[in-house]
Amino acid sequence: GIIFSWLLIAERLREETKKYDTLTIPEYLHRRFQDHSNIIRLFSTLIISFFFTFYVSAQFHASGKVLHTLFNIPHLYGIIIGAAVIIIYTLMGGFLAVAWTDLLQGILMFGTLTILPLVGFIELQTAQQTLGESLLQAGPNNASFTMGKQGFAAITVVLGGLSWGFGYLGQPHLVIRYMAIRDPNDVKQARTIAILWAIPGVTGAFLIGLVALNYFGPDYFKNVDVEQAMPLLATKLLPPVVAGLFISGAVAAMMSTADSQLLVSTSAITEDFIHQFLGKELSNKLLVRLSRITIVILGLFALGIAIMSQVQGKNIFGVVSYAWSGLGSAFGPVLVLTLWWGKQRVKV
Repeated sequence: GIIFSWLLIAERLREETKKYDTLTIPEYLHRRFQDHSNIIRLFSTLIISFFFTFYVSAQFHASGKVLHTLFNIPHLYGIIIGAAVIIIYTLMGGFLAVAWTDLLQGILMFGTLTILPLVGFIELQTAQQTLGESLLQAGPNNASFTMGKQGFAAITVVLGGLSWGFGYLGQPHLVIRYMAIRDPNDVKQARTIAILWAIPGVTGAFLIGLVALNYFGPDYFKNVDVEQAMPLLATKLLPPVVAGLFISGAVAAMMSTADSQLLVSTSAITEDFIHQFLGKELSNKLLVRLSRITIVILGLFALGIAIMSQVQGKNIFGVVSYAWSGLGSAFGPVLVLTLWWGKQRVKV
């Protein structure tokens, strides 16, 4: 998905950004289709704000689980602490601050996702069960990429898993990075760095799950939240200081995602809705103040959803998949067609 996104969208979108002088997805679609009615801008803003609120809530929920695992803090308190930290440091900075913190957080994430599975495999050299045996013990079809299905059903299972990759094409907090590249000539270099980071990163996350399953055993996760597998594995395999550093890599992933989503949602509301759609002429100082108020409001809504998810026992993956599919289906197809099919038009 990451590779397709960089190949299909990045370079052309950066050129279009320069051509139409835009900084946000709603603004780009508005100018690209000459939407004098402002309907595209309005609905794009509503979609981004709605789904990103759920997406950010998942990051808050995840931070609560990590803090609970590390410090035995009650989940609800952990969620509140995580939300407060993310909201405050997003308020203190801006897009440039988020870009630099994402760089540092990305380094932490890369170290966690590459070194932890290697340490795990070394530890498992003396394990009584192989990975395949652990998967079979967890379920008779878990060792199969098609979940035991055959024929058309197997194809459906595989395509269903791969469909997650198409969501990358329409994630505003990822796509906006292409629009913000300083020079269109830098796209190829950025694409190379992103792909070289993503391949070991995604593979490492997958391997951490397998190592945790084999190390703890399938029965262990019948009574323990499976979404806490990574911090639990780090505390078991690594010295406390190193484990803390690596777990901070997981927290970094949540923070880098949440702050980007808060900023994109805020820019959609303040710039695309209030400034452009409502036609309010605001000074830069007032726009900054309004943006900060919007960040707090969106953060509080996301915090409320995260607390409800914890109380109702919902898992993080379910919330993320809901937001991911909503954003991906809303913006992915239209961006690809807009950039690659010149005949695309809008009718209102």
